[in-house]
This record gives sequence, C-alpha cells and structure tokens, in this order.
Amino acid sequence: MLNFFSPLLLLFLVNCEKQTTFIDAKLLNGEPLKEVSVLSGGNVSLVVVDTFLVIQKNEEKFISIYSTKNHELLASVGKEGRGPKEFLGPELIKQIGYDEVNNSPLVYVYDYKRKNISTINVIEAIEEGEITLQESLPSQSNYLPYFFYKGENFYLASPASGAGRFLIYDYITSEVTITPYIPKLEVEIPKAELSSVYRSTAYVNTEKKLIASATLHIGQLDFFDLDGNYIRSTVFDPLGSSAEELKLPSSSWKETRYYIEDIESKNNKIYALNFNNKVLNFNNENRPNNVKIQVFDWLGKPLKEYELNDRLINAFAVDPIHNRIYAYSPNEEKYNIIIYSID
Repeated sequence: MLNFFSPLLLLFLVNCEKQTTFIDAKLLNGEPLKEVSVLSGGNVSLVVVDTFLVIQKNEEKFISIYSTKNHELLASVGKEGRGPKEFLGPELIKQIGYDEVNNSPLVYVYDYKRKNISTINVIEAIEEGEITLQESLPSQSNYLPYFFYKGENFYLASPASGAGRFLIYDYITSEVTITPYIPKLEVEIPKAELSSVYRSTAYVNTEKKLIASATLHIGQLDFFDLDGNYIRSTVFDPLGSSAEELKLPSSSWKETRYYIEDIESKNNKIYALNFNNKVLNFNNENRPNNVKIQVFDWLGKPLKEYELNDRLINAFAVDPIHNRIYAYSPNEEKYNIIIYSID
C-alpha cells in the first residue's frame, strides 16, 4: 500500500523553512595516512565505530577493518560472488550498532545488485575473518538505488527513479510508504528530472525519532519523522541563479551546484559532506578543491563549517574519540586516505 501526502499539507510545510549561515568556519589541511592505502577503481565508503575504521572498496576483499589507535590492518573480509556472505555490489552504509550479546560494534553493507543487507560484527570479523549475517530484503517491485537504514521495525531507502524521495518498508505490517518529492521548490521541476534534483542521502536517529536528509542539488538540510512526514528545513545556500536551470533537462545544467552527498551523526551532531561545486566544474580534471564538511545539530542549527581546500574528497568518516575526520581522496596516487584534525 502506497501512502502520499495531501497537497494542502505540502503547501503548509513549504513555509516551515528558514535560511541560515555558518558563523564558525575553519580551514583544514590534511595529512596522508601512510599506513592505509585504498587503491580502488570506484566506489569507496568509510565508517568509524568506536576505535575501528571500516573501509569498503570496489574490489575483493571488499571490507577492511583498521584500528584508529595505530592504523594497523585488523581484518579484510568479503569475497565476490553470489554465494553466502559474498558480494556483487557492496556499499557500506553509515548506520552503526552494537551486538546485544558481546556489545561488539556492528556495521552494515547494502548489496544493491543482490538486494540484501550484511551485518558485520567487527570483533567476530577480526577473530574469524568473515561477515556475521546476510539477509535478503523483503521482495519489492522497486529497485532500491540507495539504502540508508535497516532496523527491527522498518528500513529506509530510495525508491526506483521517479517514484519519490524515500521508501519506508514496515516489517510489522508489510506496508510500503513512499515519501513524495518534498519540500516543494518555488520553480516547477520537470517530472523526468525530479529524481536527479531530489537525489538524497539520509541518516536515521531512532532516539530522536528523526530522519536528517539532504538532496544533492538543493542547498538545504531537511528533517522528517520516522514515518516520512516532512517537518522542517535549514537552508544554508539559496538556489539563486541555479533555480531556473533546474527547470531544464539535467544535461543542460552548468551553474547548478552539487551540495551534500553524504551525512552521518556522531555525539548528537550531524556531519555533512558538501561537494560545493558547480556541475560545470565537477567532472572537469581541473575541478576546484573546495569541499566542505558542515556540522549541524538535530534542530538544524548550523554549528561549524570545515573547508577542505587541499584535496578532492569523495567520502568521509568522523572519529570523535581522536577528534579526526578520515577522508578518501581519489586523485592521490599512493596514500589516498587523508586525516584532518578537528576541534
């Protein structure tokens, strides 16, 4: 069963946005991490949980676990294949958890080609050299291009192109809820371009019962409840001159910007990787190095903005124990995991 919001509710919610700016900004310079080298030909994701840095790359063994104390490689797991505990298209998601039995950190991997979720118990992976659990997602007609969260009661993902912003599957009722493309913009977006304009990343905070989400081409951070109902937005960069471009086919975009590509939450703060580049420059080999890590609280208040102007950054993870940001820089020839010290 698909549930949608009423037009009247949408009109009301659009007015709940507020524009804001970052007062506290800091320029960071990183140092290559010579103990770790991820020479991967594609998608790379990073997660830090407790004192472990988990890196997913595009070749087997797909998942590597390092100590954040001395950056020693502790385990590499995940072979390519269609068998048990194997991967075809793994993507490490930002969700973390803890095992109820031994309190070991847990990380999660979505395989977009096999449509399943793997749970990796970090301690067991180090001791036994394999992932802990792999389970198929409930059968869906929709292809799920991006996956954000799997809990006991529901999972959150992006639905197939053109369907809406989020898909929420309820494990108890087996119902599917589609959150439409909201909040609505002042310009009319062609239907064929909605999935591009609203391409989202999201992080689920079950304690606060909130979803924080950002779209790649809109300069704001949006908040939803766990049912997918829109609550409010924090606008950090108004659309300005790019707004008119969003009415055109995406192949014509030049001044439209790439904004937040990934978010995570640590210590009740939201960290967002903002590509901060125009479409015109993004795929250019001379693309400007002006990536930002933006920090918000769960009310949407901007707290700090870190400018990472020294390198191109495509992925990140925050280590609150050692006050670091780990980042993946694809253009580095040898040492492509970079460490930034933060307050």
